[in-house]
Amino acid sequence: MVGSVSAGDRIVGGSTGWSIPPEASFYQTWAEKKQLFVGDKLVFLFTTGVHNVLEVTESQFQTCTHSFDSRGHFSGPSIVRLSSPGNHYFICGVGQHCDRGQKLNITVAPATSDRTLTSIHESSATPGVFLPSSFQYLLFLLLLFTSSFVYMLM
Repeated sequence: MVGSVSAGDRIVGGSTGWSIPPEASFYQTWAEKKQLFVGDKLVFLFTTGVHNVLEVTESQFQTCTHSFDSRGHFSGPSIVRLSSPGNHYFICGVGQHCDRGQKLNITVAPATSDRTLTSIHESSATPGVFLPSSFQYLLFLLLLFTSSFVYMLM
């Protein structure tokens, strides 16, 4: 179950969510506009069984491979708390989704005392940041799960 979305939360891909992107560089372009800190959360909006989120090494990210020891999130939507500074690598391990651009490389900065002000400023002033109200979020989840059910019936 996904809780409420706060200023330190980032919905990966904005309104697109976590899916096969329209272009291979989509998620990297999205990430370049974000300033992320230890303690922030990435919210991956995806349909269970259609996509997943695997945290992988840099080498696995580059080659779109993963191993059994990759940390995985298989139920969507999924929240990943950023607990350490540095580069973090995420891919979708379903089929050729990663090869088609469903992968994300982010840089996480150490937590700072002015982190809250920076996050609030980003969420209110940066175009493309999608932090929905509770109603919009619930509506999105309803549409996401409805489309999953229709997909399973096909």
